[in-house]
Amino acid sequence: MPEKRFSKREAVEFGWRTMRANLPVFLIYLVVSMLAGFFFSGFAGLFEKRLPVLSLIFNLGYILLTIAINIVGIKIALKFCDNDQRAIEQVISFTPSQFLKFAAGYILYSLLVAAGLILLIVPGLFFMVKYQYAVYFLADKDTGISEAFQMSSAITGGIKWELFVFLILLSLINMAGVICFFVGLIVTIPVTMVAMAYVYRKLSGFPAAETLNPFQAPRRAV
Repeated sequence: MPEKRFSKREAVEFGWRTMRANLPVFLIYLVVSMLAGFFFSGFAGLFEKRLPVLSLIFNLGYILLTIAINIVGIKIALKFCDNDQRAIEQVISFTPSQFLKFAAGYILYSLLVAAGLILLIVPGLFFMVKYQYAVYFLADKDTGISEAFQMSSAITGGIKWELFVFLILLSLINMAGVICFFVGLIVTIPVTMVAMAYVYRKLSGFPAAETLNPFQAPRRAV
C-alpha cells in the first residue's frame, strides 16, 4: 500500500508548470468543450416550449457530453502526469463499453454526493471526498465500478480532511479565475485538473513524472 502523503503546494505547482508548458493543448480542450456545451444547451433551451421531446434529446446529449468531457479531461491530465509519449488522440480514446462504465460510475458518484448533501450536508461532503477518485480508476485502469469505489475509499482513508482542504483550495483557485472575467479559467481549470490527477497518482502509488511536456524532445547532454 503506497504511503498516504501528498503536498498541496507541490500538486498546484506541478499543475501550474504543466499548464504553462502545454497551454495550446488545454486551450483546444476547453474551447471544444465550451462550444459543444453551448450547442447542446442552446438548442435544448430553444426547443423547450415548442418541441419538448427534441429539447429532451438535446438535454440528454448535454449530459452525455459532460460525462465525455470529464473522462477526456482526466485522461489528458494523467497523460501529463505520466509524461506519456503517445499522441494525445491515442491517450484519450475509449470504447463504448468503457464510456458506459465511466458514465455509470460518474452518475452513481453524483447521486451519492447529492443524496448526502440532502442529508444534512456533512454526509455529502464525506462521500465527495471518499469516492472522488472512483472515476479516475475507471478512466485510468478500466476497473469495475464497485472496485473503483472500493479503491477510492482505500486511498482516501485516513486523509479525508487533508483532501477536503485541498478541494477547497482548488475551488478558490477557480473562483479567482471567475473573478478575472472568466478568462482566468483558461489558466485555472488546467492547473486544478492536473493537480487533482497529480494527487491521484501520489495516493495510488504511481508518482507523476518530472517531465512536463510529452511533446518536447529530450535535450541533449552538453
